[in-house]
Amino acid sequence: MVRNDMIPDIKVYRLLLNCLADCGDVDGVYLVANNMIKVSEIPEQDVYPCVLNSFCVSGRIREALELIRDIKNKNLTLSPVYFEILVKGLCKADKMDDALEIVDIMKKRNIVDHVVYSILISTYLRANDVPRAFDLLEGMKEAGLTPLTSTYTELMQHLFNDN
Repeated sequence: MVRNDMIPDIKVYRLLLNCLADCGDVDGVYLVANNMIKVSEIPEQDVYPCVLNSFCVSGRIREALELIRDIKNKNLTLSPVYFEILVKGLCKADKMDDALEIVDIMKKRNIVDHVVYSILISTYLRANDVPRAFDLLEGMKEAGLTPLTSTYTELMQHLFNDN
């Protein structure tokens, strides 16, 4: 692409970041991220969620948390997207206590949405902790959030499969 004077778009970069993170090449991830900012002129606020997601998808939670610290140190705004990605990554890594801590931070900032609740509910269902999943569903409703259709579907499927 570079030889043909073609600049990769964000989709190509995301694919590359995910591959590098899956291989454990943290330096490579940062190299590509810096390239995204400098060469492609993709704004930092669009690059870092891609990097964070790459780390979380590949289970590299320590690197994801370090990235969050770096973002805060650069005085960049941590949008709800960052928190959502981190919650999803922590749930995938079976670190529910840490995920719930992030959700508490989100609640204090009033940025918890139905997607985050759905991620948590889904994680509890995968762990076969149905009571906690329903507690979260109730908490979601009490917070004035409408559950996604997919959340109800997943709950029903789990209950049907349990019988």
